[in-house]
Amino acid sequence: PIAMRFDLASGSFTLRFDADPSIEAPNEIFVPAHPYPHGYTIEAPKCEVQRSAGDSCVRIVCRSAGLRYVRLRRRDATEPTR
Repeated sequence: PIAMRFDLASGSFTLRFDADPSIEAPNEIFVPAHPYPHGYTIEAPKCEVQRSAGDSCVRIVCRSAGLRYVRLRRRDATEPTR
């Protein structure tokens, strides 16, 4: 990781990293339920996001090299689930 930041008050999490496609294992991010009572949205440009319902782990796969970021944002109760 280049940088990681989590703000409990807003539920915002950002991870910046240098992607290395020669590493076959995905990046894994543990997402606890407590800060995200209504779920969360995730943004990871140029990467594939893998997650399963009920799983607290998000997997990020990057197939090309370069600086990347992952951003989680707390979903509010009125936002539709996608």
